Amino acid sequence: MILATVDRPTEHTIYNIGSGETTSLFQLLDIVARVTKTRPVVEHLPEPSTFVHRSVLDTSRFVGEFGTQHLRTLEEGVSEMWEHIA
Repeated sequence: MILATVDRPTEHTIYNIGSGETTSLFQLLDIVARVTKTRPVVEHLPEPSTFVHRSVLDTSRFVGEFGTQHLRTLEEGVSEMWEHIA
């Protein structure tokens, strides 16, 4: 997605980049566990009053200007990052 903005004039300077899908922390931990073949130790703490239960980035500004882009799944992205750093 970011490469679409390189070497061309853009209408805006700030864009939300994302899949438009929500992922819970537990889903992310499950993906990390599968990719790394480990089981993260999770300590459950009381939920703070400011806890955000759901957040999905509005990517319509980016899509409106650059169109839809091929995205990796979250698991593909975590897997590629793990291969790079492991």
